[in-house]
Amino acid sequence: LLRSVKQLVQAIARALGLATPEEGVEALRQGCGASLGIELDVLLMLDVPSALDLLGRRERGAAFEQLLRALALLERKAGHVAAAVRYELHADDVGAALETPNQVSGT
Repeated sequence: LLRSVKQLVQAIARALGLATPEEGVEALRQGCGASLGIELDVLLMLDVPSALDLLGRRERGAAFEQLLRALALLERKAGHVAAAVRYELHADDVGAALETPNQVSGT
């Protein structure tokens, strides 16, 4: 698990350093599927509790939150303010849910 989260963190770092925001967004989409085993679009279709249940572990939920924050940065960099705000709000919701007892398994 820690290896997959580490891989996602590395994907986020690479994505933020790519030449264009679009390349970064694509890298994060691929990194999500490869590292968390669940495609980003699937996680985004679910409500937060369902997404966290699917991810199963607190560390994976925290990685998803960071992924959303990185996507927000890239969208803002591309001038897509509305998309950036949506990702930021989604990340805030994930973060709040992670702080709620019994929301996500700690193991």
